[in-house]
Amino acid sequence: MLPPGESCSTEEGRVLRARGDLRPEVTGNYRAHWGEAPVWWQEWLYYVDIEGHRVLAYDPQAGEEKKWEIG
Repeated sequence: MLPPGESCSTEEGRVLRARGDLRPEVTGNYRAHWGEAPVWWQEWLYYVDIEGHRVLAYDPQAGEEKKWEIG
């Protein structure tokens, strides 16, 4: 059991812990209509914009974004 205010996730078999005082922030220029299924892969964040019919990738280090139309 984790102490109050902490959470964990796994990345490449390791357990990562984040303090509860972290706050999410909006980043990048694209605003998804309905963003889902975020996945980190090779230092990029990939996710799907269901309503916008796109797959997106975001590199937080470079601030670079990529978009692919999917229908």
